[in-house]
Amino acid sequence: MKTETLILGGGLAGLSAAYHSEREYRILEREARVGGLCRTNWYDGFGFDLSIHILFTKQPDLARLVCEDLLRGEYHDHTRSSWVYSHERYTGYPFQGSLYGLPTDVATECLVGLIEAHRNPPSQAPANFAGWAYATFGEGIAKHFFLPYNERVWATSPEEMDYRWIADRVAVPDHGSPHAARSNRR
Repeated sequence: MKTETLILGGGLAGLSAAYHSEREYRILEREARVGGLCRTNWYDGFGFDLSIHILFTKQPDLARLVCEDLLRGEYHDHTRSSWVYSHERYTGYPFQGSLYGLPTDVATECLVGLIEAHRNPPSQAPANFAGWAYATFGEGIAKHFFLPYNERVWATSPEEMDYRWIADRVAVPDHGSPHAARSNRR
């Protein structure tokens, strides 16, 4: 099999590469269908999204390309009403902005960690997503929510992920950390 461009993976990045390619291409995908993390698996009539944020974007051109050009209007906008079940109770999502109602010791650990992260920003950029979470939110929020949640969502250890590709999608406190502030800019 010969091709000018070989694209490994039919997720959104691979499909985007093919869409924008001006050359002959071939996509190799190991799954039975394309979509990568952007798909819904159906079991007994119930749909389960593999990843919930995959089409979230703040870029109007990208939203127009996906929603109008590629999907031709075959999508649904939803107003988010998300909750986190933690410590035997529900709290609002995002967790880092909704500590009310958590057990006092957990909320205290989260707030103290956030204050410590604010007072002691790292002197250099974090090595990975886990380091970014600790530097941005502190130990409590990272431990009780941020790291386990993101490991489940992305099916990858936060120690193996780079923070720069997702940090601008995460609500962060404005506490003056040079890396937290930088992560919210393109």
